[in-house]
Amino acid sequence: MEKEQQISQPVPDFGALLESVRENGRLMREAAERDSQKWNERFAQWKQERLEREKKWKQERIEREKKWKQERIELEKKWKKERIEREKKWKKERIEREKKCERERLRREEEREKERKEAQRIMRKSDDNINKMINMFTTQWGKLVEALCAPAALKLFKKSGIGIDRIYQECARAKDPEDGHDVMEIDVLFENCQVMVAAEVKTTCSKSDVDEFIDKMKRFKENFPTFADKIVYGALAAIKYNQGAAEYARKKGLFVLTFSGEDTFTMKEPAVRTMF
Repeated sequence: MEKEQQISQPVPDFGALLESVRENGRLMREAAERDSQKWNERFAQWKQERLEREKKWKQERIEREKKWKQERIELEKKWKKERIEREKKWKKERIEREKKCERERLRREEEREKERKEAQRIMRKSDDNINKMINMFTTQWGKLVEALCAPAALKLFKKSGIGIDRIYQECARAKDPEDGHDVMEIDVLFENCQVMVAAEVKTTCSKSDVDEFIDKMKRFKENFPTFADKIVYGALAAIKYNQGAAEYARKKGLFVLTFSGEDTFTMKEPAVRTMF
C-alpha cells in the first residue's frame, strides 16, 4: 500500500526548476549590474563633487593667500614707516644726548683744567718753598761736612806721604771762556807744589756717584789748565757709602774718606793711585 502511495506522488519538474534558477540568476545579475551602475554613478558624482570642492578650496586658498599677502604687504609698509619714524626719533634723541654729553664733558674738562692749573700753582709754590729749604739745608749740611773733612784730610794725606800746603774749600769752579757758565765744580782742592788732590764731598755716596766723579776727573786738567803741571789724584769723602761704594772707589784708584764720628774721618788708600 505504501509503495502505491509513493508511486502515485507527482514527479518534480526539473526543467521548470532549472529555468526558475536561471531566471533567479539573471534577476540577481541584473540587480547586481544595476547596483554596480548605481554605485559607479554615485562614485562619479562623489568624484565630481570632490573635484568641485577641491577646485573651490583651491580658489578660496588662492584668494586667502592673495588677501594675506596684501595684508602682509600693508603691514610691512606700516611697520617700515613706524620703524623709520622710530629711527628718526632715536637718532634725534641720540644727537641730543651726544650734544649734552659733549657739553658736560667740555664743562668737566674746563673744571679739571682749572683745578689742574690751581694745583700746579700751589705745587709750584710749595715746591719752590721746599726746594729753598732743601737747598738751604743741603748747602749748610755740605758746608758742615766740608768743614769737618778739610782739617782731618790734612793729617790723613800727610800720613800717606802727601803734604798739603793750601786748601781751596769754597767750591772751585771752572768757567767756559765763551759764555762764562760753570762747566765744573770741585768741592775741596788740596795742593802742594807738586801734587793736587781734588775731593768730592757727599752725604751718601753710591757707585754711580763714583763713576760720575771719575768722569769729571778725566776732564779736570782740561777745565783747570792752571793745574796742568800737577800730579792730580781724586778723593771721595762721605758720611755713608751704599752697596760697597767705598771699596769700589778704592779699586778705581781714589782715596776714600769716611766719617767715623766725633768730628773725625778715616781714610783708605786706593788699591793703585790713579793720576788724572
